[in-house]
This record gives sequence, structure tokens and C-alpha cells, in this order.
Amino acid sequence: MNISARYHIPARKLDFVNVNLTKDNKLFIDPVKMKWGTSEIDKICFSKIENFVNLMIKLARNKEYGKLLTFFENFAERNETRLGYSLESRYGKSFGEDGGTYLAQLLSRDNIFESGFVEDIFDFIIYKLYIRKVKWRRKMEKLRDILFQCSDAEYKKFHSSLCPNINDIIGVRLPKLREIAKLVAKDNPINFLEEYKCEFYEEKMVYGLIIGYMKADFSTRLKYLDIFVPMIDNWAICDCCASTYKFTNKNLDEMYQYLQKYITSENEFEVRFACIMLMDYFLNDKYIDRVFEIYNNIKLDKYYVKMAIAWAISVAFVKYEEKTREFLQNNALDKFTFNKSLQKIIESNRVSKEVKDEMRQMKRK
Repeated sequence: MNISARYHIPARKLDFVNVNLTKDNKLFIDPVKMKWGTSEIDKICFSKIENFVNLMIKLARNKEYGKLLTFFENFAERNETRLGYSLESRYGKSFGEDGGTYLAQLLSRDNIFESGFVEDIFDFIIYKLYIRKVKWRRKMEKLRDILFQCSDAEYKKFHSSLCPNINDIIGVRLPKLREIAKLVAKDNPINFLEEYKCEFYEEKMVYGLIIGYMKADFSTRLKYLDIFVPMIDNWAICDCCASTYKFTNKNLDEMYQYLQKYITSENEFEVRFACIMLMDYFLNDKYIDRVFEIYNNIKLDKYYVKMAIAWAISVAFVKYEEKTREFLQNNALDKFTFNKSLQKIIESNRVSKEVKDEMRQMKRK
């Protein structure tokens, strides 16, 4: 007798295996499928699973490993959708013999459940177990699978519209990319940065973010910036990663010298990277005059370089209005960059109406 017959449920309404109840079965379930199912059996089954998972989390946090491991020992097969995949599948792996023990240890010490990054234990396992447990070459294969599982079709369409000519966007939102980068940065980021071959937009973003999040000395970070900066091929990766490099604040002089090679580059996004870094970290009393001089002397005729300079000048105007006014009165900026700088100032919420009207009068015809 099958489940459908025993409980008088039409077989078509069962979203999991309609197993035979007269023998012992290794039931193969998909919790995420049940979670979003609309039938009553979906709701009942997911409620049972949720209670089971909550108990495991409680045991983990209480470090009751013995009790917790009894649950894992009875897992015959892993969920194909989010928890993991069978060993035969190239898209993932099951726990293996020691996976339960390792997972129990991870669960007991990690606060990722409170972070908002994962919804349930199944998300947790795919992020933590895949990124930390498997060998590095397998791990790198898994990262790409994880990114595709996090893909949001609507977001992909929206973000692709903001990054024209970039055709390798998977569609993962930035907060999740930051969380993934932080997880890798906590483990063995150097292995990752040495070996990972980035092909997609999100992989490049994660690579760049790891440089900011990992614990490393300044020279080590520069080593991997040398690899990362030439990868940048759009404004979003450039700007998001640059804003993450807070370590710059403790190494201003060294970073200023490092950026010089990108300021004189012929590569559009290497120059933009330098411009954005100067905007993010060097608009201060010591460097403001030098920053204006650099912006004034950049002649690379590329759209995203000009837009970066315009944006930076508008930020400088809020911080150093008088110095920026002097620069606007006497500069070698081309017409497009100059007018865009004024436009950015006008669009700022931190500039008065009177000043905005004044800026409008300064536009070059």
C-alpha cells in the first residue's frame, strides 16, 4: 500500500515519492518543494520537517553533539534541491561519512542563522558545508553552482540593464555576494584567490570582495589587487569592491602610491578604479589638492572614467565647497566631464537650491 492509498490522497498531489508503506523505504524528500507547495500534505510535511530542523539547531547551539549526530546518522539521502546532491551528480555532494560530525560542529558555533542570509538549515548546509568542507578544487566548482542557485531572474534582467554589454551576469543580489565573500574570507581566502578562475560577473565580484574582507597584511592585499583590478570590466564591480577596501584608511600613503599605475593606465576600468578609490578614501585635508590635480590631468576619453571624475567632484563639493569652487573655476576638464560634474552637484540632496541655481549658470555651452 502506498501513501496515496493509505491516506486517500490523489497521487498527483504528492510532490515527493509516493512510497510503498509495506516495506522500509529510504524516503527522498525535497523540503523546499514542500515549503512552497499549496496542497495540505505539503503544509503538513513541511511543518514536520521544520520542527525537526529546529530541534537540530537547538541541539547544535547547546553543543549536544551526541543527540544531534543520531539525526544525521539516519539520513539516507540528501535533498536534491538545496540541502545537497547525490554523489553521482556533478552539481553537488552528499554529506559523506564524516559530514554529520562536521556539520554539527559548524552549527554549534556559527551565528549565520541570525544574519538574514539563510532561511533555513538547508541553505546553511549548502553554503557552509560546500564552501568549507570539500577539497578546494571541488569547492570552487560548488561556488558556481551556489551562485546559480541564488539567481533571481527579475534581478538579473534589472541589473543587466544597468551594466550594458556585460553578458555574464547570473543575477545574484549584492548582499548575498557579500555574505558568500565573507564566508570564504573566514576560511582559506589565499587558496581561493590563487586558484579560482573567474568567468562570471558574480565570481569577479566575490573575488574582489574577499580582498577587502580577509585578514591579511597590506602587501598581501596589493598582490591580489594586481590580479583583480585588470579583471574589472564594469562600473558595478569597480565601485562595490572599492568601497569595501576599508583597510586603505590605515595605509593611505602606501595606497596612494599604489594607485599611480592605474591613474596612467589606458584601461578604462583600471583608471576608474583609481578615481573611485581616490574619491572614497582621499578626499581629506592631506590629499584633496593632489586629487584635484590628478582628476584634472586624466585625459583618457572613456565614458566610465569621465563619469567617475564627475561623481568624485560632486562628492568633493559637499566636503570642500570652496576648494571645489576654485577647481571648477580653473580646470582642464573636457566639456562633458565638467558639465556632468555640475549636474551631479545639482542632483545632490546636500546642496542648497541657491547653489544649484548657481551651478546651472556655469554650464558650458
